[in-house]
Amino acid sequence: MTIEILQTGPLLASCEKALAERYTVHKLHEQTDKDAWLAENGARIRAHAGSGVQADLMDKLPNLEIIASFGVGYDNIDTKAAKARDIRVTNTPDVLNDAVAELTIGLMISLARAASRNRIASCAPANGPTPISASSPNSPAKPSAFLASAASARKSQRAPKP
Repeated sequence: MTIEILQTGPLLASCEKALAERYTVHKLHEQTDKDAWLAENGARIRAHAGSGVQADLMDKLPNLEIIASFGVGYDNIDTKAAKARDIRVTNTPDVLNDAVAELTIGLMISLARAASRNRIASCAPANGPTPISASSPNSPAKPSAFLASAASARKSQRAPKP
């Protein structure tokens, strides 16, 4: 006799397939009358796969031994109620760390590219020179003005001639 588990929401197809190969899976989310189904079958359920288990569902599963949360956190599981009933709660910590880091770097690169494009687009007149060209009317400081200012500063720092 295989262990009967309760699935309360859809999972990845590969996960559902793996569960079905090892256990008898009951999909509560596909039942039209969930309360009636639980009243009739709840005592046979020993495990939960998915997420979101509250005390009222645990009450309907008197032989529940484990809640295997399909996700990183377990904030949608009533852990106090599970502990009071001696039900183990598991999750998948650290499983998404690399993916989140990769996504963050990708978003930073995308943001930097967009900021660069927007800066160039906002400074360049239509069909005109780019902001880094010396003749750009939108250039914040003309190279010639900068050079004149630098030359003046150098003159003022030189020691007087004897």
